[in-house]
Amino acid sequence: MRVMFPMFADLEGASKALIRLLDTYQLDINELTQGIIKGFIATQHLNANDCFYIGRVAYLGKNYNICVLWMTEAQNMDKNSYSTFTVFDLLDHLAFCLMKQGNVQEAYELTKQLLQLDQSNQRIAKNLQYYKDALNHNNETVSNIQLLSEDQTRYMEICRHTRKNIPPSVLKRLKCYLWTNGNHPRLLLKPAKVEELWHEPQLLRFHHFVSNSEMDAIKAFGLSKLERSRVSHTRNGAYSDQRISKNAWLPDSDSVATRISQRISDVSGLSMETAELLQVANYGMGGQYEPHLDSTEKENPPFFPRIATVLIYLSDVAYGGSTAFTKAGVAAEPIKGSAVFWFNLNRAGKVDESTMHAGCPVVIGTKWIANKWLGLKGQELVRPCLLSPHAKNRLF
Repeated sequence: MRVMFPMFADLEGASKALIRLLDTYQLDINELTQGIIKGFIATQHLNANDCFYIGRVAYLGKNYNICVLWMTEAQNMDKNSYSTFTVFDLLDHLAFCLMKQGNVQEAYELTKQLLQLDQSNQRIAKNLQYYKDALNHNNETVSNIQLLSEDQTRYMEICRHTRKNIPPSVLKRLKCYLWTNGNHPRLLLKPAKVEELWHEPQLLRFHHFVSNSEMDAIKAFGLSKLERSRVSHTRNGAYSDQRISKNAWLPDSDSVATRISQRISDVSGLSMETAELLQVANYGMGGQYEPHLDSTEKENPPFFPRIATVLIYLSDVAYGGSTAFTKAGVAAEPIKGSAVFWFNLNRAGKVDESTMHAGCPVVIGTKWIANKWLGLKGQELVRPCLLSPHAKNRLF
């Protein structure tokens, strides 16, 4: 049974997930420890030992602001419940994180308490002297907080306010269509239901793009093949906290994959000649993908510049899990059975930086997606390049 039980890596991963959720969604830490998340009530809660462990993971990851929050929460709990750490351990970590935060005065006060607990500890004595000297010289600038990039900051903001990002003046110009793609035979009797999510870059959602039976088949295949996702344009890339998910690849020979590829070609008018395999991905608690672009201009066989992305949602998500477009400032919420489409390259074949996007962390529920990347090669006749990179880059 041991292989079925959580390992240390799972414990550490769950701690990082809670840190990520607290940071991204600015959750109330007191409610979170009680199992209350945005009105949802969990059956479990976190105790002082849990809070200390999560705070230590934040400390080791140099996430000092979050370290202070979790250590303070543990400090406010019943000290008789401390079993995996001591009061000294807690104050030691908290003082260091406060110092890194730039709060030297509080770090100094806590270190005095530490020295009372262990008067022979030379390390603590040196720390106390260091803080004292810093205060005497009005040096409150010891802060060593890792600053987020503009894209990361924007990403978190969009994830928090998924439904509030589109100004009313823009919203009224976004339309819904019944799309036949120039009276395509397969779309005449059953037009695609298209919703414009954004105008520039053009982001489109095709509603009811896949059936329940197709989604069930894709997820069933994925469950048996899922592996930790890598970050790279090749499958030999590295693991990274930038991307927290599991994925698998559905072969083109599969009947469901074949139907979906044909459907993508029908609605987009693009060739599937150099399209990659259908990727299936699962995002659990805290699962995310930080801001990134789907394409590069370099040819790297067997992958080529990706002209377009089709992102299919195989499940609804109770809270979180939206796809945030950080340059556009808009997010696509997971709607089961729908597919979001966008062009990664402009009409001159160059990467469109405005399609920078990210997968928001999943707070409650599980997120299943499938995506298809369409290659630039093979599109010469159906979507020829134009000389101007500023030419309109729209499906319709």
